[in-house]
Amino acid sequence: MDKNMFCFQCEQTIGCSGCTGARGVCGKSSKTALLQDKLTGSLVALAEAVGEQNVSEKTNRIMIEGLFATLTNVNFDDEALEKLIETALKEKEVYASGCSVCQAPCGRMEIYEMEKVWREPDEDIKSLKSLLLFGLRGIAAYAYHAMVLGYNDKEVNRFFYKGMSALGQDRTMENLLGIVMETGAVNFKCMELLDKANTETYGIPAPAEVSLKVEKGPFIVISGHDLKDLKMLLEQTEGKGINIYTHGEMLQIEDQWYIFYHRQTNRSSYARQACAEKLERRNDGGFQQAEITSCGLNQGALKGIGAYEARIACNLWSINGTGRYDGKSPKQKLKDHPYFTQSGKDRENNGDQYIANMKNGSVAGFKYFEMGEANQIGITIQGNAKGTMQVSDKSDFENICAEIEVSNREKEMHTYKGALNIPRGKRALFFRFQGEGTVDFHSFELMKD
Repeated sequence: MDKNMFCFQCEQTIGCSGCTGARGVCGKSSKTALLQDKLTGSLVALAEAVGEQNVSEKTNRIMIEGLFATLTNVNFDDEALEKLIETALKEKEVYASGCSVCQAPCGRMEIYEMEKVWREPDEDIKSLKSLLLFGLRGIAAYAYHAMVLGYNDKEVNRFFYKGMSALGQDRTMENLLGIVMETGAVNFKCMELLDKANTETYGIPAPAEVSLKVEKGPFIVISGHDLKDLKMLLEQTEGKGINIYTHGEMLQIEDQWYIFYHRQTNRSSYARQACAEKLERRNDGGFQQAEITSCGLNQGALKGIGAYEARIACNLWSINGTGRYDGKSPKQKLKDHPYFTQSGKDRENNGDQYIANMKNGSVAGFKYFEMGEANQIGITIQGNAKGTMQVSDKSDFENICAEIEVSNREKEMHTYKGALNIPRGKRALFFRFQGEGTVDFHSFELMKD
């Protein structure tokens, strides 16, 4: 790979496969990426040197801070990365002081070359090692933020050395799979540690009213778990006209957990909209897989009577399936795909957001509604289109609940209605346009005649 980078640890890599040129999608240079790989290899060497020995608080900090610095776009400071590499290698000598004069060709204490992972011919081994590494980096982020508040966990800290040693050694698929599964358990334990650190330091989170307006002037975006940094920033910027914004993630509010995430809008991977879903716990204490719905923080299914904006759709696909706006020429690649947009400029306050570009076979899905008495449905659309909007409670449209005939001109905003026959109970609603032209879907209404 020489001087070119290889990075595929985020979801925005070129072509959904990896950034391999002089600079990544995120702006990271190949020099920075190679330094992050060298730092990772230095931490593997440190882990090998430690082995089963007891480690100091200083060593744990070097391991955690180093791993955290290699996580996606956390640290692009080349000078800082070089210092971390130097620090890790010096710390390695504390635990393997005799290695510098040892003539045995074990190679265990040398900087591990990450290309061995990226070029691993066995796809299963490569995948498991990559998953292990990315998991360790994620745990390190949580551990670091707990650590700066004075909290740590011996089991979590010890696992960093176990995991990094496994990364640098020849292991079987079965062995790596076991360590990857353990990574998930340790990650959950570390999340509990961070939650304890945050709540005991800053109190129990509670819902609060906040402005959704993007204020004019300078601003700083900070990760949602950097609470200490956030507190210091708020104190330092108070009264100076500098706005602070946070990036979402998992959050506990009273006794309930939520996941905050974003979706793409305006046919761009850089135009994002915040969304949230309620999380449910499993019997073993873990979390069930979150389902993307239209309910958000509603605490349950939406009412089966009333008007709803089409922007609350949780599923969009064209006749060709789903798509993602990244890689080369995404707009051309997905020119027949429906997308979220608004009547005003992106981020304009109170913009009329809607689903644009619904062509023949396009589907907009909404989950969930507590259906009961509604027997009529209306849709409000724009666009130059003629055809039928089908409504079903099944994504495969096995059960057609309504068929609404539409015939619209380009700039007209028109409402079309039809009879609705849908079973009672918690139901999804899927809207599929069948016909000619393009529909801009603004809203729908569930009614009783």
